[in-house]
Amino acid sequence: MITTKEEMSKVAVSLFKQDGFENISVAKICEALNVTRGSFYHHFESKNELLLFWFTKNAQQFVHFDRTISSPKATLKKFILDYASLITLIGKDLMYFIFMAELELKGEHFYIYYGERQEFKELVDLAKEKGEITSLIETKQLMDMFSAAFLGTVVLWRFHQDELNIIDNVEQIFETIYK
Repeated sequence: MITTKEEMSKVAVSLFKQDGFENISVAKICEALNVTRGSFYHHFESKNELLLFWFTKNAQQFVHFDRTISSPKATLKKFILDYASLITLIGKDLMYFIFMAELELKGEHFYIYYGERQEFKELVDLAKEKGEITSLIETKQLMDMFSAAFLGTVVLWRFHQDELNIIDNVEQIFETIYK
């Protein structure tokens, strides 16, 4: 019997990767975990919440602001490219469902795995002060524009017939918005 949130989410995600998120029910997850539905719902409100929990844990483990970089814009860029690398490792199908789950949950978790929004804002402001970002657009609006373009790229990535290089696209979006 597997009963920690971390272990439960790892097993469930392996099922999602194997058979597709939409093909795995809570009942199938419980069967693989050898737990009751009650035990599942004790830890997670839904399959979507489980998926977001797993993604958040991975993002927190692998994506950090690198404080050894002296340039605030370079720090932001590395953070974003590390995040794009994580997304690439997870894969376009599962990432699509992660973002759709987030939309269903009304954005409650979005900035948890995006990183510290306040820290991101402070780095953008510092980059503006240093002249690394010259846009006259307000910081919050720049961040919202980047988030929208980033999310749109991930959704398009899922439906693209030929392979779309998510890291290159995210880098282009970053350089365009944070110029």
